[in-house]
Amino acid sequence: MTLVLISGLPDRYRESLHMIRNGRTLLWGVIFLFVPGILWAQEAEQAPSEAELSQMLRKVIGRLDKVEQELRELRLENAKSGPAAGNIPDDPEKRQLYLQMQTPYYGPVPGSNEYKYLAINLSCLNLTDEPFELNKESLSLFLDGTEYKHVQGQDEIRNQAFQSEGQSFQLKNLPILDKVTIPSGAIQSTWVLFDKLPYSQSMPEMRIVINSESKPPFEFSLNDAAEGRIDLELDQIGPRDSLGLVTVNGIVDNLTIGVLVQKITALTNNKVSRFVLRFSETASISDMGLHNWLITQANSSGSNIVGQLQHYPPFPASIRELHLAELPDAQNRGNRYRSNIRGERIHGSTEEAVEEALKSVYENLPRNELVEDIKSGHLLTRVVAVKHGGARLMDDQLPLIVEMTEADDPEMQKAALYALRHFNNQDAFDKLEEYVRKNIEGLSSIAIDSLAASRFGEAHQRLLKILNNEPPSSKTEFVKILAENPRPIWSETIYEFLNDESSNEYRAEALQALNRIGHPKLLEVLKESLQNRDDEIRQIAFAILASRNEPESEQLALEYTLQYIAEAPPTEQMRELIMQTKSQEAIPLLIPHLEKSNADRRNILLTLSQIGDQNVASKMIEIYPKLNPSEQATVLGCLWELKSPAAFDLSKQALNASDHNLLRSAVDNLAKEGSEEAVDLLVDTFKTTTNRSASNALMAALGDLATPDARDALREASIQEGTGDKATRSYQYLMNIWRESPAYQYISLANSKITSEDGDDSKIKPEDYENAMPDFTKATEVDPQLPMAWSSRGNAFLKLEKYTEAKQDFAKAMEIDPRDQMAITGTALVLVREDEAEAAFELIDNKERFFEENRGASTGYFAYNTACVYGVALEMLRKKAGTEEAPENLEQLEKKYEDKAINALKRSVRNQFDQLDWMRKDPDLNSLHDNEEFRKISEWPAEG
Repeated sequence: MTLVLISGLPDRYRESLHMIRNGRTLLWGVIFLFVPGILWAQEAEQAPSEAELSQMLRKVIGRLDKVEQELRELRLENAKSGPAAGNIPDDPEKRQLYLQMQTPYYGPVPGSNEYKYLAINLSCLNLTDEPFELNKESLSLFLDGTEYKHVQGQDEIRNQAFQSEGQSFQLKNLPILDKVTIPSGAIQSTWVLFDKLPYSQSMPEMRIVINSESKPPFEFSLNDAAEGRIDLELDQIGPRDSLGLVTVNGIVDNLTIGVLVQKITALTNNKVSRFVLRFSETASISDMGLHNWLITQANSSGSNIVGQLQHYPPFPASIRELHLAELPDAQNRGNRYRSNIRGERIHGSTEEAVEEALKSVYENLPRNELVEDIKSGHLLTRVVAVKHGGARLMDDQLPLIVEMTEADDPEMQKAALYALRHFNNQDAFDKLEEYVRKNIEGLSSIAIDSLAASRFGEAHQRLLKILNNEPPSSKTEFVKILAENPRPIWSETIYEFLNDESSNEYRAEALQALNRIGHPKLLEVLKESLQNRDDEIRQIAFAILASRNEPESEQLALEYTLQYIAEAPPTEQMRELIMQTKSQEAIPLLIPHLEKSNADRRNILLTLSQIGDQNVASKMIEIYPKLNPSEQATVLGCLWELKSPAAFDLSKQALNASDHNLLRSAVDNLAKEGSEEAVDLLVDTFKTTTNRSASNALMAALGDLATPDARDALREASIQEGTGDKATRSYQYLMNIWRESPAYQYISLANSKITSEDGDDSKIKPEDYENAMPDFTKATEVDPQLPMAWSSRGNAFLKLEKYTEAKQDFAKAMEIDPRDQMAITGTALVLVREDEAEAAFELIDNKERFFEENRGASTGYFAYNTACVYGVALEMLRKKAGTEEAPENLEQLEKKYEDKAINALKRSVRNQFDQLDWMRKDPDLNSLHDNEEFRKISEWPAEG
């Protein structure tokens, strides 16, 4: 291990150092800040003598005592901060070993929700008179009272990596503690590691304990250390102390985030539901994942959105709003992160965050409480109260607001000027007009805005009077604000501004405002704006014209579009206009753009397909070989849209393409065409292709088409041996087709008549099957190609012991679907009851290939049904015992049937069959009830 030479640290690295003995705490940063150069490495060229060392240590301790006392007194002055976490012992003999926690990581092993691990870079200061030995055997971690030993070797997690304090660490590269000796008066650092800690999102009580042969165990509270490391300040401000203001001065990491959540949770228990979490200049966040998680938590708070499970402790669900202020950027470079998206809860300043959190509160607060908070509230909240509560104040509070316009705090002045807009009072109008004329940066613009946004006509007249007396060069700022508050009274002023071509500043806003307000010469202004030198102005004028539902505006917009596309590809709104007007004049102007390789080619192709003819199609066919596969895919769709004869041949060619997008376009367009020729091409290609991507696209298309030919192709593929996944997926699409059959409703109706109220099928009576028979028959008539219709009716016949009819229906079902489980099992049961057990077993064996191991529930049910066949066969065999029909090898057959049944049941459970209650009741398995293996499998209740 390396000894550390410390000569001083900047303020931002103030961290808690805990005295191991008696759980005392010492601020390690005090040593770093006030005693530079005291500690040294063993390799120092000239170590002090023992007497000098003793004297230096006494000075260190004395100065630490003084600083600790000062810190304790400062903390006690703030009741909410509480007393200091601990004191330095007065008796120098009790000063023992001190620890400092650096770059901790407490998180899960990636991909595991079962275990976490804890890694800490631990710095140890030995203030005893003799060396101290620290080894992995003596080190323990206690989590909520449960002991976990230091890892003996990190082989299992050695490849894990984590981030902390802007650094990346890999466990296999860290010098994990084995044994280290710390000389008296020296500092030494080492990494400690604890793994297989129980997974929990909440922060447990955590202590590191060091056992010593000669001294009592030393304890180090990680919770206290984390609290000092994050260095939080907590306050409640706003009406009824409803806003929790939490300031982070230290480091937020995987460990200290638990402290933050605990403190916020404690405030929510005090009925605080709105929070501003702000970060001071000394604060930092240990890794980008935690940074992004905080942003997500802020933006989702109060929304009842349950996000993906995180290993960080969750904030309480009772939080309605969580705002982040002055958030360090992801790299902790001193920049402050803020959202550019309106409404998100990430703010560049604490003032913005507090305003966003409390504005709705002040908009609804009782008037007497609002006035009280304006007069004597926290400075941060008074500004918000004035600005957002001003609309609810009465005229008797106007003098207070007018007075605040002269406050020393510029933010309070702005808030007061903003609030004056809500008063219909001469004093309010006079004060606003005064500030407009003062032309004070940051204040005059708010005064203008308040006059413009006011609900009262006199405010508008006063502003208009000021504006008319301003020279043209001074009107720009006014027009910007008028555009944000469009009213008919501003119409002429904005029109005159637009007629002045000396400046384009705020011209875009003025155009949009005039469009909303209206003016007799608006069309003339828009036409002139189409020729403006500024592209933004031209595009805004075009957008306004294109959106106006009248012929003259549409014609102006189209003329501008044609002029524009002669030089450049059309914009999205221009394409929409061309397609809306079906402009044939646009075709010769768009075609040259197809020759150029550009990002707009696909959109131009789609536009031409909506307005073009066979000449356009010919041009597309001409350039088709020069295009990339993605563009060729677009051309195929366009040719089908244009009904070009070449569409079929090019699609046929594309069915063999290696590019998935081109292949998919060919398949989708042929399926959309849906003609007999198109379907035949899809079916033939599906039967012959060996391309997996093509096969998947084709079977999906055939499944959607669901024509008789499509069904037959999927059925053939589903029973074809040696095709693996293709057979399985084909059968899935075939099942989807059958589920959409109109006959399915009659099967459901019939089944509803043969279901007992409590779900116990053993209570179903023969007459129930008789009542359901007409519905089953109706299903076979509505869709004779639905196998479930035949197998369901066959099962009803089986229950009624009408074996001939059952056998016929099962045969019809298997003819359509050789995989139909009900038909397979039903046929086998009929054969058994007709004394053809071997034929039944042969049928089961032949069909088993469709239900291979690990195929899920279908395999489980087939295996269960196989057990039922053997169970019934065993029952029939035992009835022959002692009769002339008994075979000579009856005992051998009995054992064979029983073993087969038991093995099939084991396989069923192994493949997701879980209806053990029915297994115990099923009459087909009565012959197995005395079998011990059956009782284990079915979880047979213990006797008594």
